[in-house]
Amino acid sequence: MDWQLIELIIDRVFPKGAKLIPSGKQVPFESRFWVIGSHKGPRWIIPQNPKYGISVLQQWRPYGTISYWKWQFLLGAYQAKQLQRLPGVTSIGIVGAKDRNWQHLGLKGLYPLPIIYIGTPGINRKAVVSLVDSKSNLIGIAKVPLANNATIKILHEAKTLSSLATEKPGFAPQLLYVDRAKGIAVQTSREGKLTETSLTSAHISWFACACIPDLQTSLQKQVQFLKQRLAMSDSIKPNMQANLTQLLARLEDPTPLPSVWVHGDFAPWNLKWSSGRQLLAVDWEEAKFNGLPLQDLFHFQYIQSHLLQKKKNLLETTRKQPIVAQYLDSVGIDRSRYEKLAQFYLAESWFHCQEREDWDYAAFLAAEISHILRE
Repeated sequence: MDWQLIELIIDRVFPKGAKLIPSGKQVPFESRFWVIGSHKGPRWIIPQNPKYGISVLQQWRPYGTISYWKWQFLLGAYQAKQLQRLPGVTSIGIVGAKDRNWQHLGLKGLYPLPIIYIGTPGINRKAVVSLVDSKSNLIGIAKVPLANNATIKILHEAKTLSSLATEKPGFAPQLLYVDRAKGIAVQTSREGKLTETSLTSAHISWFACACIPDLQTSLQKQVQFLKQRLAMSDSIKPNMQANLTQLLARLEDPTPLPSVWVHGDFAPWNLKWSSGRQLLAVDWEEAKFNGLPLQDLFHFQYIQSHLLQKKKNLLETTRKQPIVAQYLDSVGIDRSRYEKLAQFYLAESWFHCQEREDWDYAAFLAAEISHILRE
C-alpha cells in the first residue's frame, strides 16, 4: 500500500486536522474507509458503510467485459459488507474530520463523506471526490491535483465551466468553487445514467448545440498551431515527424467552417442521459474553445475502437450513418472535408497524447496516420 499517497490525499481532501489510522479497527464505523487497490496502486477510498458510496460506484463503468464483471462482483461484495474478503482491499480509519469545517472545498455548513477515485499515475494524476451528505445525496464533485500538471487541467476545466455557464447555460456542470492557489475545483454533479456505446440522434443534437454562433474557423488556421508544435518539438522520432509533416500539408484548406466548443474527451464514460433523454457531458478538462467541427464525433469513434477493439473502417461507416449524413449536409461538410477533419483529429490527438503521456493511444493514432498516408 502506498501510504505516502494516502496521506497526501487525506491532507488535500479532508479538513485540516484529519488523521489516518491504519486498519481503522479502533475508530467508529462511520469513520472507517476501504482502500481499493490495483496493480497501479490505490484506486478508490470509500466509506465502509455502503449506503454512502454504492450509488457513486454504480455510476462507474469500466470498459472491457472482464473488467466490467469484476467491478460488478466488487459492488456486490460492497453492498453485502464483505469487501474485506477481496484481495487488494485495505481497511483504514480517518479521524478528526467529522463535524469539521469543509470550507476548503467551498462547503459552508455541510459535513460530507467523500468517495474518492484516484487517477492513474502520471503527470495529470488527480483525485475525483464525490461528496455525499448524511442522506447519501450527492452534493458536488471536487477535483484535487496529485501531480503538477493536474493543477493546470483542473483550473482549465474551471475556466471552461465558468464560460459555458454564461454562453450555454445548462450545457455543462456548474462551477461551485475554485481555489486557484491549490488547484482545487468543485462542480455540480450531473445526475443520469451512463450512455451506451453507439451513436444516436441525441449525440448529433449535442454537436449542433456545441456550435458557437457568429464565429468561424478553418482547417488552415488550426493546422498552423500544429505546425508550430511540430517545429518546436525535438523529441519526435524522424519517421513520425515525416508522417505528421506530410499529413498536415494535406490540410491547408482555407474554407470557413463553423466554430465549436470541443469537449475533448467525448466518450460514453463521460456522457449521461438526463431524465428527458438529453445528453449530458461531464469532465471538461480537455475542452477547447473555437475548435473545428466533428472533433468530438471522431474521438467518440476512435477512442472506442482503441479501447474496445471495435471494427475498423470507422470513417466510412460513420459517415454513412443516416443521422451523421444528415448532420454533415446541414453544416455543409462534404466527404473530402469530412476526411480532412478526421485527419486533423488524428494529428492533434497524437500531440495531446504526448503531453499527457498516453503512449498506448498515441501508438494507435500513429498507426492510423500511417495507414491513411499509405492509401
